This record gives sequence, C-alpha cells and structure tokens, in this order.
Amino acid sequence: MIYLDPYYMDKHEVTNADYARFAKMLKRPLPSIPVFEDDVKLLKGETQPVVGVTWIDAFAYCKWAGKRLPTEAEWEKAARGENGQTFPWGDSFNVKLANGRGEEDGFKYSAPIGSFEQGRSPYGLYDMAGNVSEWVSDWYDQFYYKTSPFKNPQGPAEPDINKVLVYRGGSFNSSPHDLRASKRFGGAHADRGESSVGVRCARDLKVQ
Repeated sequence: MIYLDPYYMDKHEVTNADYARFAKMLKRPLPSIPVFEDDVKLLKGETQPVVGVTWIDAFAYCKWAGKRLPTEAEWEKAARGENGQTFPWGDSFNVKLANGRGEEDGFKYSAPIGSFEQGRSPYGLYDMAGNVSEWVSDWYDQFYYKTSPFKNPQGPAEPDINKVLVYRGGSFNSSPHDLRASKRFGGAHADRGESSVGVRCARDLKVQ
C-alpha cells in the first residue's frame, strides 16, 4: 500500500494532432515509427494516439503542455482505482473493452482515443489497457517496490547500469496477460521510440 498526493491525469492519450501542434510550435520533427511491418499511415490518424515518441519527446511534450509525465505509481492508481482491480474495468478480461492483440476488439492497430467507453478506469480514463503503451517518468528497477517509500514513490533515484525506463498499459500488440494494470514494462531507452508506445500527461493538484 502506498499513499499519493492528489494529482490529475489526462483522460486520453496524446493524439497525432496534439503532437503535431507541439512539433510545429517548437520546430521539432514529428516522430518516426520504427519496426512496423505495415503502412505507417495506419497509425497516423489525427485522433489516433501518437507513437514513435521517445521518452525525451514525451517529457518535452508534457512540459510544453504545462504538465508532466506521471510516475509509475500514479499511472497504476489511475488505471486500477483504490481497490486495485486487475483491469481498468474490473477483474475479468473482456476482449471488447480494450484494444489488444488481434482484431476481435474491432481494430488491427491503434484505435481513435476514447473508442472503448465501457473499458474506462474507475476515474473515467480511457485506454488505460491497450491501444498504446504509455511512458512514465520512472527509471526501471525490478525490485524497487519492495523497498520504495510509502508516500509518493518516484522510482529509483539512480538508475542501474542499464539505464532503462518504464512504460505501462499494454498496447494493440499485447496479450490479455500484458493488459493487466499491474504489468510493468522495463527496458526502454530514453532516446528510442516504439511503434506501440505513446504518452499521457499528468499534473499536480495545486491546493489553494
């Protein structure tokens, strides 16, 4: 059990249209999409979540938007709720409630954000399981949560020799096992994007 100060999380993943505005204003290149065997245009719809963003890109986007990347602990609470359910919608997997591997959910690749109304988390967030995985702020340590602080864990202060980061949530290429809200994905490098990893921002709740 951990304690988190109040915070906000975006209801949706950042879209291609959102990211294009950021890139245009800051004169940054649009993300390239590596290792995708089909036509990359299938991932480029304006309302589809942006992919190919590196952790560095994701950090910069959230800062530009007046927000930040969520911590891993914040992401998991937003996905599971206070009761710690297995999936955002409950404890039983339902192929119709998330965009995972295969086309039974109606999509071969990423879906427009908000396509799974009944799959929202207890806090009303969309696509916290599937669609695209999402960067969080933490460096990866397999055993971190065995000794982490009780209040507002921020991830390892010093990354291990591998210096890899965490992303969460599973994607359109994930099995039901990997769509669980507790599933951790480590091994991502800060300057490397993936065809199934995007971003969702958070921000602090400022108490008046």
